[in-house]
Amino acid sequence: MRTVEKRWEINLTVRFTSWLHPHYASLEFTAATTKMSGLFERSASVRAVFTDLTVASGVVCCTLDVESDALHLCWLNGQSTRDTVPGQRFPNCSALAATWPHR
Repeated sequence: MRTVEKRWEINLTVRFTSWLHPHYASLEFTAATTKMSGLFERSASVRAVFTDLTVASGVVCCTLDVESDALHLCWLNGQSTRDTVPGQRFPNCSALAATWPHR
C-alpha cells in the first residue's frame, strides 16, 4: 500500500502599509491553487485556522482570497463574520477600512 502525502501551499505577502488603510500593515494569505481557494470558501475549519491566527495577533480584519470578484471577510473588529466586499454591508474597500479603529 502506497501512502500519498498531501501538501498545501499558501503564499504570504507582507505590506507594512496596507492598500486598504495607510496606518495598518497587512498580511495577505493566498492559496496557491484554485482547488485550495475553494477549500478556503467551503471549510469552516480552514477558515478557523486563519481566524485563530487573527485573534492571537490582535488583527482588525481577516479576508480570504477565494478567486472571486469579492473579498470574503472572516473576522472584523473582534467578531467572526461572513460578509463580502462589495456586499450589502460594505459597498467597497474604503467602507470596510472606515470601520477600523483609528490609530
